[in-house]
Amino acid sequence: MREPKGSITKVVNAMIIIDAHYGTVIKNRYEHEVTMTDDGFIFIADKRLGVQA
Repeated sequence: MREPKGSITKVVNAMIIIDAHYGTVIKNRYEHEVTMTDDGFIFIADKRLGVQA
């Protein structure tokens, strides 16, 4: 069963890459990218489906 896209807590223990210019990018085993920009905007993308939410 797929994890809901809004489940930020599910990726807390995943690999976290911090970039001073682009914010924080979190990648988990479901290949979601959760990006938080400096202004607090959260961007979620699913590479497999090519969808962005």
